[in-house]
Amino acid sequence: MGLFDKKNCDICGGKIGMMGNRKLDDGNLCKDCANRLSPFFSDRRRSTVADIREQLAYREANRAAVTVFSTTRTLGTGTKVLLDENAGKFMVTAARKLEDENPDVLDFSQVTGCNVDVNESKKELKQRDHEGKEVSYNPPRYVYEYDFYFTIHVNTPYFDEIKFKLNNNTIKVEPPVSGGSFATGSSFTPRSSVSTGGKAAPISKSSPGGKSGPGGQPDVVSQLGAVIGQIASAGQPAAQGVDLARQNIDYRECEALGEEIREALTKVRQDVRESAVAAQAPKQAVTCPSCGASTIPDVQGRCEYCRGAISI
Repeated sequence: MGLFDKKNCDICGGKIGMMGNRKLDDGNLCKDCANRLSPFFSDRRRSTVADIREQLAYREANRAAVTVFSTTRTLGTGTKVLLDENAGKFMVTAARKLEDENPDVLDFSQVTGCNVDVNESKKELKQRDHEGKEVSYNPPRYVYEYDFYFTIHVNTPYFDEIKFKLNNNTIKVEPPVSGGSFATGSSFTPRSSVSTGGKAAPISKSSPGGKSGPGGQPDVVSQLGAVIGQIASAGQPAAQGVDLARQNIDYRECEALGEEIREALTKVRQDVRESAVAAQAPKQAVTCPSCGASTIPDVQGRCEYCRGAISI
């Protein structure tokens, strides 16, 4: 069979286009069938046709769980963690129409752990010296970008973690440059913005001569403010990295959200496990207040002989 020969999907039997094949360990999968798999599943290439059939059967059964899912608590903004505390279940999704997306519905007991990862990247700010050359500040200054990722470790046959981004857009933290071009320890207040895929907001910089006033003349007030700023901050190290970011409200909100989700999932998981342990504990005989018999109450808390209610 040639490299570009058309193939059939081993799941639905349909024709697979030239760019539509999703290779399996022992067969082929069309993109439509692949889209029905769990979004958290990532081991397709090592899966057999039988493995995929099994997962698709689970995914179809999951639709019924989505239908009866009743959200009692929502955590997050873009991608959300939805809790059904009455049923002991949760899901993670960004979908508005749950029935269309069919997000995986999991039991609280399937959670094995949670953690937050913060990805930091930085780019050094430069300035122009008196000859127009680009040079570093002293000390160096940086623009920082942060993304928060939350991972829920789970015990399922098809995936072992659910990883999603907490912030909708990258959090940018940048120091506005103050004072003259060669300040040796300028302090600054963090200025933040959220990148939206477009051009980032410009960083304000002062030229060696300060801002210009009317007619192109130097703005004396701006120059005086810059000098005062340099004198007041002389010898003070500039805030950098996480210290700077934690003065940013978006950064702090993501930290708090990650902790809230972690605490919520950890608590409900612990509650479920404690309930399971209690259910498996040996039952103690009590005296029935109605008939006086020594009895072990049933699951409804009733005497096994007279069916009278027993307070435990």
